[in-house]
Amino acid sequence: MKIKLNISTKSDIIKSINLDINRWRDIMEMSDVLVIGGGPAGLNASLYAARKALSVTLVSTDIGGQMMLTNEIENYLGFQSVTGIELAEKMEAHVRQYPVDFVTAGVKTLKHLSDGSFAVQLDDGKSLQGKTVIVTAGKKSRTLDIPGEIEYTGRGVSYCATCDGPFYRNKTVAIVGGGDSAVQAAIEMSMISQKVYLLVRSRIRAAEIVVKRMYEKENIEVLMEYIPLRINGERKVTSLVVRNKKDEKEIELAVDGVFVEAGGIPNNSYLPKDVITNSLGEIITDKEGKTNIPGLFAAGDVTDGKNKQTWFRFQKSSPFIRYVIEYSGLSGNWTDYKTKAMTDGEWHHYVCVHTNGSTYLYIDGVKAAEALNKGLKPIDRKPYFIGAMYRGAEGSRSYENFMDGYIDDYLVYNRAFTAAEAKALYDSMK
Repeated sequence: MKIKLNISTKSDIIKSINLDINRWRDIMEMSDVLVIGGGPAGLNASLYAARKALSVTLVSTDIGGQMMLTNEIENYLGFQSVTGIELAEKMEAHVRQYPVDFVTAGVKTLKHLSDGSFAVQLDDGKSLQGKTVIVTAGKKSRTLDIPGEIEYTGRGVSYCATCDGPFYRNKTVAIVGGGDSAVQAAIEMSMISQKVYLLVRSRIRAAEIVVKRMYEKENIEVLMEYIPLRINGERKVTSLVVRNKKDEKEIELAVDGVFVEAGGIPNNSYLPKDVITNSLGEIITDKEGKTNIPGLFAAGDVTDGKNKQTWFRFQKSSPFIRYVIEYSGLSGNWTDYKTKAMTDGEWHHYVCVHTNGSTYLYIDGVKAAEALNKGLKPIDRKPYFIGAMYRGAEGSRSYENFMDGYIDDYLVYNRAFTAAEAKALYDSMK
């Protein structure tokens, strides 16, 4: 490669050389590990890689991720209670004890090169290369996509109660969502706001201890099975129109603010098109964090592997778990398990295994039932149903035997678990 330099003095030569070195460093320098995302997963990955004497570059627009939006954390081992900002600062300080290169920027593109390495184009125009990449970019807030949301964002519509909550002291607010973040936001806002509405589309999915704490607040009103329709306002938000899913009636809530806590969308717009994701956009990984691309790993909320085992909760009139796989709606060929009575109203962990022509059911890590020589059969275009049986001939099928309880997250694996693995899976979730 020939380079022509227009120089006249010794100082010009030095400046040109320095500029050239810096330019080529940006282009050619390659890290052993590139980490995209600065939340807990990214910081932890950087720490472990650096301790293995690997060169590590962490790329993120901020450090801490969703922790920075959390006022109080009570489920991080070693801290009975800690603010999100404090925990993020402690994590960052820990990682900075090691030679990790922190780059403050967003990622525009991620390319898998022919030599097996990866090239990352940043939003500031610079580029980085890495032998391997670990994607830990988490999720961004899900929007409601209703009239008035965009217009009043920053003027009454917010996606962070921790950040913007103090602006609504002694006012009335609505929180949309049914998960942990929504319930926690309702609790936080109840301490400073006059009135808090919690708008839940289907059911509350938060931890029971947090839900109990919420119901103890007299100024929180929970609206179950309500859907937000539009946000009204003048210069700022003045009301939220919602609809009851049961009777289709609309009501207008006079509110000063609307906090959207409806879950997140994976930050993955920069991924190569051949990276396999699920229907939610979450990166599919194996138990070691590997994606379908050699050298590309993922961890944290951006993946499909977060607490997605099958849990059932039984109550009232359903004393038994009936686990059914329907092979054919015409013949009614199905496997039926009736186990011990489950009337304690608590959550239980279930692993259903099909292998070598037989079916096994593990409850809370212990084998509860088996059906030998009744393994999973090919199902053509027949779907799986969880929580009900689907019976009858083509064109006249109906749902039967509804489960009287709740199902939390679930995950379908492409391999059969051993008894030891089923026990280990349960132990990891206790």
